[in-house]
Amino acid sequence: QSALAGRRLVLCSAIARPQSFRDTVVGLGAEVVHEFRFRDHHRFSAEELAEVEARAQQERAEVLMTEKDDARLGASERPRLVLRIGLEFLSAPPRPAEFLL
Repeated sequence: QSALAGRRLVLCSAIARPQSFRDTVVGLGAEVVHEFRFRDHHRFSAEELAEVEARAQQERAEVLMTEKDDARLGASERPRLVLRIGLEFLSAPPRPAEFLL
């Protein structure tokens, strides 16, 4: 069972495909009660993060971010959960050319 199963979450992301993030979280059994989507590579302001935290408190939920977004916060003391996605090759690793789209 996933560590996110049954948790109420407010998602906060600044990634190219936020729907994929949401789908992953829901697939892990979490309840998404609100979502903040920012453009890819967005630098969060203190005001935006305060709004995210306030919404999470209002919803009695926790904030969840991607590992990429969390890295931009540095040593921030803001309470949040971080979703880390791993990659595992089940057979031989792909050749570099296979990574090109």
